[in-house]
Amino acid sequence: MKFTKIFYMIPACVFCAVSLSAADEGPVPVLPRQELAGFIFNVRDASIVSPVCLGKTSCSGGDALVVTFEMVNDSSTRKVDYERPFKFTLRDEFGNVYRSVPQPKDFSGTVFEPGKNFPSIYPGEHFRQKLFFEKPVETSRRLILTVKPELKGAPETVDLALPPVRRNLPPLSRGRMPKEKDLRIETLLPEKTVRPGQSVPFRIILSGDLLPPEKIFLFLPRSVYEDEKLLYQYRVNISADQPPGELTIVVMAKWGDILNGATVSKSFTLNVEKKTKPM
Repeated sequence: MKFTKIFYMIPACVFCAVSLSAADEGPVPVLPRQELAGFIFNVRDASIVSPVCLGKTSCSGGDALVVTFEMVNDSSTRKVDYERPFKFTLRDEFGNVYRSVPQPKDFSGTVFEPGKNFPSIYPGEHFRQKLFFEKPVETSRRLILTVKPELKGAPETVDLALPPVRRNLPPLSRGRMPKEKDLRIETLLPEKTVRPGQSVPFRIILSGDLLPPEKIFLFLPRSVYEDEKLLYQYRVNISADQPPGELTIVVMAKWGDILNGATVSKSFTLNVEKKTKPM
């Protein structure tokens, strides 16, 4: 049974007739890490930083989103040259585009970490860069960073999903309890009928006014998968030997102590057709 490398946070179940992986056909899922054309593009961290008032009655500037971007030369034979700064754009699931902002005055971290031979990037070497953007709207749960790498041989653009943004969590009174109707599952199969050997992409949608869950669990026959990265997009891989009949997948989102460990779940059922014999 084969799992794609990018779905590294989910343990494999070697005895299962049904497996789970990130979608690799049809609509390409947007993930925090992409391996393309001999390069690794990665968003390592995203957090909201607030200005430090230092006892003043007012603070200059507002909150900012800080994103840690990394690029690795994954080729074993090619050296690349960093000749021009990369271009970055940030958007959310509502179509909002967030502008780049100057480095906050009180931010003391390293903004650019070049590799050993920078501006040359030899095989296995990397560079990291802190990016600063406007703070996203409170209801946003899906942020996409579009990167335009100015490197020979690199893709024209790369989309990366930001990991869950670390921010000061609102008090419990501002974080409402989730309900069953807040969780939706979308597939591209209106009839929910599949063949043995087929792969079925699906995605999870949570109401935008909820705090992000701590984890998402996916219950498949004889296996349970745990997603701490909150990818929201998955693919069910039906074994070629799967017997005909109904196949039910259960999705559960679980919140942490901020919402007293609340959970919501929903399921969908696939109808596996009888395997046809080759003519």
